[in-house]
Amino acid sequence: YRPSQCTYVTRFTAPTPAANQLFGSAVDVAFTAGLFVVGARGDLGTRGALYVHQCIDGFQCTQLGSLTASDGVTNDNFGYSVG
Repeated sequence: YRPSQCTYVTRFTAPTPAANQLFGSAVDVAFTAGLFVVGARGDLGTRGALYVHQCIDGFQCTQLGSLTASDGVTNDNFGYSVG
């Protein structure tokens, strides 16, 4: 998404799609850094995860990594809210 032009430029998808993963259930954007954080609270058996992406010039987007709770257990729903 390019805020200055209001145009769609890419689509983020879960790196390993799974049923009930809820990838995209929460999203935060830092436009100046080109960072997008996408929550997937149903990932890993509802322990949840966050996926961090960076977009250069609004077009070249790559996943930088993922974050999970080191002490995560089922139903933690990590990634339910980001921001």
